[in-house]
Amino acid sequence: MSRITLVRNASALCAAVAIASLMSVGATSAAPLFSLSSPDAGNLNLPAGPTGFNPAVSGPVAALMVSDGVGIGTSITLYNPSTPNGGLFITSQNVNVTFQFLGAEAGFNNQTWQVGSPDSILFTNFSATSGDVSGPVAVNALAAVPFFFRSNGGNGGSDDAVNGGPIDLNLTLGLKIISDSVAYAFFDDGGGSPIDADFDDVVIRITAISQGGPELTPLPAALPLFASGLAGMGWLRWRRKRKTAKAFA
Repeated sequence: MSRITLVRNASALCAAVAIASLMSVGATSAAPLFSLSSPDAGNLNLPAGPTGFNPAVSGPVAALMVSDGVGIGTSITLYNPSTPNGGLFITSQNVNVTFQFLGAEAGFNNQTWQVGSPDSILFTNFSATSGDVSGPVAVNALAAVPFFFRSNGGNGGSDDAVNGGPIDLNLTLGLKIISDSVAYAFFDDGGGSPIDADFDDVVIRITAISQGGPELTPLPAALPLFASGLAGMGWLRWRRKRKTAKAFA
C-alpha cells in the first residue's frame, strides 16, 4: 500500500470519527439538574396492599407515572424529623421549576405550598385535579427546590415538611429522581401511621428546565479531532495538486 493511500485512509477515518463526535455532542442529553442531599432517613419501596400506595390518579397522568416507572415497589429516599435540611436540590443556576399534581389519598387537608409565599397555595388535595400544573418558579442559585408540604390534621394544628428544611413530627417526605430534569415528591402525613405509611397522601411531579435551554456537553471538546481530520484532507489535496503539476511540467 502506497504512502498516499495510507494518508488518504487515515484522513478519511479521522474525518469520519470527527463527524461522529460532533453528532454525538449534539445528541448529548442535558446535564442533571437535580440531586438528593444527605443525610437521609434511608430508602423504602412503595408498599402494595389495600392500604399501600394508591393515590387517586387517572387518565393520562396515570400513564405518565407508568412511563416514568413509578408505582408499587418503586424505591424512594426518605426525609423525616431526624434528617433536617435534606431533600431535593438544584445543581445548576438559573433554573425554572414546575410542579404537577398527580394525586392524593388522605383524609387530612393536605396542601403543597411554595416556600416564601405562604399565601400562594400550589395545590390542595380536596380541590386539585390530577394533571394540574403550577409554576414555573425561578431558582437562580444552587438551592433546595422551593416547596413544602403542610398537613392540617385532626389535632387542631398544622405540621410542615419543608424540602431542604425542618420536618415536623409524624411527617415524612419521600423523593425519587426519575431523570436529569424530572423528580417525584411523595408525602406521608402520619395520619394512619404505621398502618397507612403509604406515601400517597400527596404525589407531585417536579420538572426543571434551564433558563438558558438544555445544558449540553461543550462543543470545543470535539473540535481538535475535527480539525485534525480537515487538516489531513487538506494535506492530501495539496499532495495531489503537486503531483499533477509535476506530471505536466
